[in-house]
Amino acid sequence: MSIPAKNGSTRRSQRLVDPRLQLKLSTWFLGLAVLALVFQYILLTTTMSGLSLDIGGDAARAHEMIMSGCMRVLGISLAVVLPATLIVGVLVTFRIAGPIARFTRFLEEIRAGKRPADCHVRRGDELQDFCRLLNEATAPLRAQQHETEETEDAADEAAAA
Repeated sequence: MSIPAKNGSTRRSQRLVDPRLQLKLSTWFLGLAVLALVFQYILLTTTMSGLSLDIGGDAARAHEMIMSGCMRVLGISLAVVLPATLIVGVLVTFRIAGPIARFTRFLEEIRAGKRPADCHVRRGDELQDFCRLLNEATAPLRAQQHETEETEDAADEAAAA
């Protein structure tokens, strides 16, 4: 929802457009970030503890070992966190991307002059309310297209007779 600003542009009247959906997605990604940070902390403290036992009085060697340990922690973290983020992101967004793709096909059929049946999305998918609204909003248009087709068919039959 937008309301006009003084300069003629529009600005949001709500911070969250769909709070339930946006907070749900944000919670998934927040949880993944917390998991990554905890993993990073455990890995770093384990590595540094091991290094502290190996370090003697040689400062240059200590620095080299710490840098090597930090690079190892970074490499392991990237190898674990990046694929996990990608997998969770794909799995979570399926429930949004699927309905959006279905809505797109549904609207393309209407634009092409077809009379598609009501749009349906899978149980458990997000955007169920939007799907119902889309069906309600397009029902008169789809019915009108059906009446136009019947009128044209009747005119064609009358002309042929």
